[in-house]
Amino acid sequence: MDTRTRILRAVRGETVDRVPWSIYPAIIPTGEVEREMRNHGMAFNTIVTPYTRQMPDVEVIHRQAWERGQEFTYTTYRTPVGEISEKRRVEEGYGSSWIVEFLIKRPQDYRVYEYVVRHTEIVPDYDTVLEAKESVGNDGVTLAWTTRSPYQQMYIELMGIERLALDRADNVPGFLSLRGALEEQHERIYRLVAQSPADLVWCPDNLSDLVAGGKVFDSYYVPYYDRMAEILRQAGKTMVSHFDGRLGGIIEAIGRTGIPVIEAFTPPPMGNVSVPRAKAAWPEKVIWINFPGSVFLEEPAEIKRFTIELLRESMPGGRFLLGITENIPRTVYRRAMYALADGIAEFEGQGWV
Repeated sequence: MDTRTRILRAVRGETVDRVPWSIYPAIIPTGEVEREMRNHGMAFNTIVTPYTRQMPDVEVIHRQAWERGQEFTYTTYRTPVGEISEKRRVEEGYGSSWIVEFLIKRPQDYRVYEYVVRHTEIVPDYDTVLEAKESVGNDGVTLAWTTRSPYQQMYIELMGIERLALDRADNVPGFLSLRGALEEQHERIYRLVAQSPADLVWCPDNLSDLVAGGKVFDSYYVPYYDRMAEILRQAGKTMVSHFDGRLGGIIEAIGRTGIPVIEAFTPPPMGNVSVPRAKAAWPEKVIWINFPGSVFLEEPAEIKRFTIELLRESMPGGRFLLGITENIPRTVYRRAMYALADGIAEFEGQGWV
């Protein structure tokens, strides 16, 4: 059974011949370690966007600047109803960035960004998916990027948690109107992605109960997830939702959603829900974990021990995949990956199948 088939069977809850495990390609450099891990059964999760966004009525301006030795990028959207701008700090190492000034800073900014949303054309780009599938072959799967759900997108990408919480509590009209515009746009995205040739469909929500707990989850998340999961189900596609935060406060609520696969689920010591507890709460769902990044900082013997114990409590009954979704420090990734592979091999040698 090749790694692509093994991942797809595990995602469907079917039996597999070996431990299904995967990594995002950007995390592991091409070379000896990457080749050895593939020989040990590791698959690639290739994220691909099967559409483009075109904004003929919006002027988008990008600018790079250095301030006190630190790199920043500025993005400005100019529209007939005003302009808004965002500032990001570019991090060293992996080249990621962090928003330091959000697009929505004032109530009047809602109107501008809603204009951007309503004047954005979503255009299919299925050739990009086909190219990715051909490139990865049987060494992994392709996951079609959709978009964060409206509530997640608003607080992570557009305004930050403080403004979101205050404006929601104050029933700011622009808040509700923008949320509605985003939901309409997202439904177009999901219907387009549902027709793409990607193996799976990825909802990159980075969910955590610290933000999405209690009535907020029932009101803002559940109806959205159910609607998008049903769109995909009717098209024969599987929704894979990236929930990598602390989920203890919403574990039962997640179980009531129509999401079939919870990906990047992070068990202790970084998360606050064990895999057995999650499997008990979600008997019909598939759990595709994020191997806790803090464990990679331990000595190889501890990484191997942790891996074996994790698999012992997680593999029985199937509906489980091991994934690596967080960056591994370059100073330890070689020894960490070999220790992880050794743990998987020893577990498999115990005759779990």
